[in-house]
Amino acid sequence: MRHRKKGKQLGRTASHRKAMIANLSSFLILNEYIVTTKAKAKECKSFTDKVISIAKKKDLYSKRRVKSLLKDKIASGKLVDVLVDRYADREGGYVSMVKLGKRVGDDADMAKLYLVGSEPVRVKKKVKTKKKVKKQKEKKQEVEKKEKKGIFEKVKSLRQSIFDRRQGSGKGQQDVGAKRIETKSRSGI
Repeated sequence: MRHRKKGKQLGRTASHRKAMIANLSSFLILNEYIVTTKAKAKECKSFTDKVISIAKKKDLYSKRRVKSLLKDKIASGKLVDVLVDRYADREGGYVSMVKLGKRVGDDADMAKLYLVGSEPVRVKKKVKTKKKVKKQKEKKQEVEKKEKKGIFEKVKSLRQSIFDRRQGSGKGQQDVGAKRIETKSRSGI
């Protein structure tokens, strides 16, 4: 019986699980959001909330403890310097979780974790009218025609220059060959 054993095992050994949760938490702090499975997200959320609460004390011991828990200097530095000020008035709930649905490969439940206060601003997309779409297609076609025309002209000029070179060198060879024939025939008589 698993009495008084907090947290999920996540199919890993204790050391692997601690390292994984610390890594997820440090990536969450650095990027301010991560996408992972729902079970990992729940564990990471509680761990990150506790780490942020420790960092809010702002004394030397808490800074060292955060550094040892996260095992990442950059993430702990960002947490102590930047994020603590953002959450000064907040008592808890620093991380929020949004369920994303099932993953295609193995049908696992996915979730997105993000730090509260770092949500992206949602901007309404401009709806394109049929006229604008038609104009864009026409412009694209015109550009493609110009490019094709330019390419054909370049190819034509290259072919002409190659042809001219061959013609020029061919005449010279014919002359040289004719002289050789003439010299052979004269010496033979």
